[in-house]
Formats: sequence, C-alpha cells, structure tokens
Amino acid sequence: MFQRVVPAVIVLCLVAVPVRAAEKESSSPGVIVRIQSIDGLIDNVKYLAALAGQEDKAREIEGLIKSKAGPKGLQGIDTKRPLGLYGKIGAQGIDSTGVILLPIADEKAFLDLLGQLNLKADKGDDDVYTTTPEKSPFPVYFRFANQYAYVTAGDKSAIDKGKLLTPAQVLPADETAVTSASIHIDQIPEGLKQIALTQFELQLANAKDKKEPNETPTQHELKGQMLDAIFGRITTVIKDGGELKLHVDLDRKTDELAIELSVAGKPGTKLAAGIAEMAQAKSLFGGLLSSDAAMNVMVHATLPEDVRKALAPALDEGFRKELEKEKDEAKRAEAEKVIKAIEPTLKTGEVDAGFSLRGPSKSGHYTVVAGIKLKDGEAIEKVARDVLTKLPEADRAKIKLDAETAGSVKIHRVDAKDLDEKARKTFGENPVYFAFRSDALLLAAGEDGLSALKEALSAQPKATAPVRAELSLAHLAPLMAAQQKGAPAAARTAFANDKDGGKIRLTLQGGKALKVRFDMKASVVKFLSLVEKNEKAEQ
Repeated sequence: MFQRVVPAVIVLCLVAVPVRAAEKESSSPGVIVRIQSIDGLIDNVKYLAALAGQEDKAREIEGLIKSKAGPKGLQGIDTKRPLGLYGKIGAQGIDSTGVILLPIADEKAFLDLLGQLNLKADKGDDDVYTTTPEKSPFPVYFRFANQYAYVTAGDKSAIDKGKLLTPAQVLPADETAVTSASIHIDQIPEGLKQIALTQFELQLANAKDKKEPNETPTQHELKGQMLDAIFGRITTVIKDGGELKLHVDLDRKTDELAIELSVAGKPGTKLAAGIAEMAQAKSLFGGLLSSDAAMNVMVHATLPEDVRKALAPALDEGFRKELEKEKDEAKRAEAEKVIKAIEPTLKTGEVDAGFSLRGPSKSGHYTVVAGIKLKDGEAIEKVARDVLTKLPEADRAKIKLDAETAGSVKIHRVDAKDLDEKARKTFGENPVYFAFRSDALLLAAGEDGLSALKEALSAQPKATAPVRAELSLAHLAPLMAAQQKGAPAAARTAFANDKDGGKIRLTLQGGKALKVRFDMKASVVKFLSLVEKNEKAEQ
C-alpha cells in the first residue's frame, strides 16, 4: 500500500498547472489545503477498519508500516508531520504561485526515491531542483527549506527563498482535522468571477426558456422566479463572499466523524448581515425537539419576496384546476372552504415545522410529536370542525373534539385502535391528539402523546438552526428490526451504554459564517458492519 502511497503523493506535486496571474495579487494565499500526517491517516484507517470488523486488514497495515518506516522516515518523507498546499488565485485559477509542501525526514533519501520513480532531479545554482516527468509539457521545481520540500510547476519563482511561507503559516499546529481547505472568494479576480457568473447565467437562461410538458404560463413564471432567486444568492456569495472552508475530521477521543462546509461574507456586506441574522431567527418549534429522541427534524425557511409573489397565482391556478375536477357541488363547496382556510398559510412562502420521534419506552413503544406554523389557525380549526361533523357516523365516533385543554387551547382526540399492526407495534393502542393554536397545528401520538402535545403547546419560540435533522440508531434499532432482525443486538454491541450512540446529524446554521455540517458517531460504522454480517449469516 505504502509503495503506492508515496508515488501518489509525488503525482499530486506534479499536477500544478502553470498559469500567470494578470491582476494584482494579495500578499496572503488565496488557497490553503492541509492534510494530516501519513501516520495520522493510517491510524484513522486502522481505527475505522477495526470498527468495521476488518481487524486483519488493520494489522496488515500496521505491519506494513513497521516494515517500511525506518529511522529516516518513509523513504525520505516524514510520516509524522502534515502535508500542505498554498497558492494565489489568478485570472485563470490557482496560478503559478501554487506550492505543495512535502514533509522531509531525509533529503538524500527523498532524492533517491525520485530516482527510483525515474524522476531525475538536477540541482541548480539557486538550490532549486528541476525534474521533468515523462510526457509532461512543463518542468517541476522544488527546493528544501524548513524541513519541507516546496514543490511548484511551470514558474520556479514561486519558490524563491523570499517568497516561501513557513510551515506554521500554512499548517498551524492547532489545526488537527484529517483534511482542511480554505479558499478566499474575495481574492478571486473580478474578471474570473464575471466569467463564472456569465456562464452560469447562460445555463440559467436556457433552463428558464425550456418549457416542460403541460407547464402553464403561471407555472413557467414561478419557475423563472425561483431560478432567478437561486442565481441571485449565488451572485451574492461570489461577489460578497469571504472565506470558504472545508473540514473533514475524525476525532477518536469523542468517537466523531464530521464534514463541515462554511462560507463567510466580507465584513460590512449584506451577505455577512444576512448570515448573522439566520442565527437569531426563531422557530415556533425550537423547543419541541428532544435531546434523547430517536429522530428530530426541524425546518425553518422563507422564500424570497419575488418567489412569494409568483407563488400566489400558481397556487390559485392549481386550486382552481382541482376544484374543476370535482363534479359534486356539495363536495366542491366543502373543498373551497378548506382551500380558503389554508391558502393564506401557503401564500406566506414560509415553512416552519418540527418533528420529534421519542422512545422507545420500557414497553417498547414510541411517541411522536409534530407541529407546523399556520396563518390564522383559528379559521382553519373552524373549517376542520365543520368538516369533521359531516363525516360518516362510524368515523365521527372515533373523534372526540375538545377532549382535553392546555391553557385556552382545545385538544382533540382520535381513537387509534384501528391502526394497522405495524403502527400498533410502534405506538401502541394509544389515541392520536391534535390541537390548533392561532399560529400552529400540533399533533402527537403514542404512549406519551398527550403530555408531549401539552409540552409542545406551551413551548416558547426559540432560536434554532434553519435546518436540523438528527437520528439515533441506538433508539431506532428496535424499529429497524422489522427489516433487519439483527439491528437491536448490533446496537447493544456497537453502542453499549452510550446514550448518544449512533447519533447522525445534519445542520445548516448561520452566525459568523453559513455552515453546513454532517457528523456522526464513528461507532455507526461498527453498527452497520454488524448488521451487514448478520444479514449475510441469515442468507
């Protein structure tokens, strides 16, 4: 494996494309990439391999390391220090100042390695080595400094002694991620930004002009407004964006795998202000989510004004078409009442909803509670009451209006004894409860449904991430057993007594930067491996 790793690292050093920047350059690098040490990478591979039940492969890797790594490092490369890349963004991308940093344990051993790879390196009077890979249209240059090989392609002035950045500037000691990358959007030349925007705008125009089968003019207008909104957001990020960062990390102490992508706005811009506002936005259901749930989902977003304006006529058109399909005048009249009640909510262009699946309890049942924001919930409840009173007698008997109260809010109950077997096994033979507030509809079901609903009704709006989704495989394993019988046993083995075992999360949030983060417990790898082994054993 390592015999292939080293050549691969060298190949990475040979792919920098020489392009000269036409515009004034910033004094700091526009692009920085950091990759943890080879030893660190291998330790992480061993860790994940062990979790996946591939201990034999992990031991094979460890033995290979011991056989190849001597006192001078792995054939001249220091496997204990990180690798890096830095460069400036010129008119056509990462230009000729792009430099790769390879940690060196022994300069002579490294030169010998290049010789073994048929990459003869000639040293110049300026201490810069030159090598030209086979079939390469340009030479590659490197020099030794600060216990690193600084490698560039095309223009060796990028590694002049006076231009070299120290390893500490590119690879700070406090950065421990497996891989991290940073791109300063504000350093991209305006000409390059404009080219990118022009190309994107052309693609957008083609998408807007294309008419789908059976698409009405109103729907076409809505599609155009949505595409324009997307282009506007992208334009804002390209023009006002600051640093774009990517982190990929595995923390073995906390047993956490994480991928995070973030973008910040330049100080003082509308982009920066908008991202900061996202962190302050409150959801009606911010207090609905449970830290000990099997699953939580939260979405809170608002469509741009132009899209909202185009949405209203599209909804009107859709409602009208549906009503025209109903030939029974009485049913059409009832449908019109429902539409008039819900359309103010739909036309706000705002989605604020939360969902929480809690459990299992000692009896093995779950509780679900959910809510969605409404405009004039009281009017919707009035229509709902009217519709319910006109149901067939057998169905009306299952519904008890005003069965409970929470403050001034009436709670309604639905008999759930006729649920199918799967639903009864999940939630038990417990009623479904629902309630309308002036601003929301909330629903709960399951073993602890009533108390969960009352708790949700009394919860205050709370600042939360615009998008948040998380699940716990430890809590969901009993539900998974219907399709994967070994899931509960796998969960007990993989997560033991860890109450956060098997957590998987996805969040989008604002603040100093707009962040999209995915993280999960590394023990999830062990759980999935055990489930797979069990399935194979049953086949």
